[in-house]
Amino acid sequence: MAMPAQVQSTKATKDTQALTAAREELTGLRQQIQILETECNALHGSLAALQNCLDNTEARYIKEIRRQLGVISQLEVDLGSLRDSLTVQTQDYQALLNLKMKLEAGIQYYKSILEGGHQTRQSIEEERGAIVPLVTSGLSRALHGQ
Repeated sequence: MAMPAQVQSTKATKDTQALTAAREELTGLRQQIQILETECNALHGSLAALQNCLDNTEARYIKEIRRQLGVISQLEVDLGSLRDSLTVQTQDYQALLNLKMKLEAGIQYYKSILEGGHQTRQSIEEERGAIVPLVTSGLSRALHGQ
C-alpha cells in the first residue's frame, strides 16, 4: 500500500518537527543537568567551608575549655591554701584569746586581792573561760561555711 506523496510529506514534516522538538528538549535537559551539577558543586564547596569553620570553632572552644579548667584548678588550689591559712589564723587567734582571758583573769584576781575581795582565781577564770568557746565556735562555723 503506497501512501500518497502529500501524506508522506506531512508525515515527514511532523516527524522532523517531533525530532526538532525532542532535540530542543534534550538540549534544554542537558542545560538543566549542567546547571544542577554546578549548583551541586557549589553546595559541596559551601558544605566543606562550613565543616571547616565548624572544626575550627570546635577546636577554639576545646582550647578555651581546657584553659578555663586550668584556671578553675588553680583557683581550687588557692582556695584550699586560703582555708588552711584561715584555719591556722583561727587557731592562733583562739590561742591568743585564751591567753588574753587568762591574763585578764589574773589581773582580776590580783585586783580582787588588792581590793580585799573573796573571789578565787579559779572562779574568775571559769567566768571568763565561758566566753572563749562561744567566740571560737562562731569563728569555726564561719570558717567552714555553716
